[in-house]
Amino acid sequence: MEYRVRAVIIDKEQILTIERVLSDRTFWVTPGGGAEKEDSNPVQALQRECLEEINAKIEVGKFIWRRNFKGYIELFYLAKIISDRVGKGNGPEYTQPDKYSGTHEPKWIKIEQLKNILFYPEKLKEMILHAYEESKNGTKWENIDWGSLPR
Repeated sequence: MEYRVRAVIIDKEQILTIERVLSDRTFWVTPGGGAEKEDSNPVQALQRECLEEINAKIEVGKFIWRRNFKGYIELFYLAKIISDRVGKGNGPEYTQPDKYSGTHEPKWIKIEQLKNILFYPEKLKEMILHAYEESKNGTKWENIDWGSLPR
C-alpha cells in the first residue's frame, strides 16, 4: 500500500497550514503529500514534500498518528522549521497549476482558529486542539501522549 506523509508544524500558538481555495469551498490542511520512488523512508518523503510545498527545510520529530485514507496510509509527524523562511515551494501544485484544482497557500494560523475553520482531517484537528490545551499547562508538544488524545 502506498503512503502519504504530513507535517504538523507548531510554533508557539500557531500551526503552519496550507490554505486550499477551490471554486466551492476553502479549507486548510497540513503540509505534505505522497511518497515517491526516490524516498527511502517516510521522514525523507516528508522533508522533500515540505521543500516542495512550503519551501522550508524541516526537522521531523515524533510520529503522532496514522490513518487509512483513499487507499493510502497517511502518516502524521510533528516537525520544526529549520530554514530561514516559509513560502511557496517549487512543487507541482505551484509549477503545474493546470493539474491541480484551486490554489495552495502556506499560512500560519492561530491554533485556536482551528475551532472556526474547515481543517482536514477533522480527527487531527480535534487532537491538535486537545494537545494545545495540554500545552497550556507547560507540557511540550513532543511530550504529549498523542495516542491517548480523543479522536
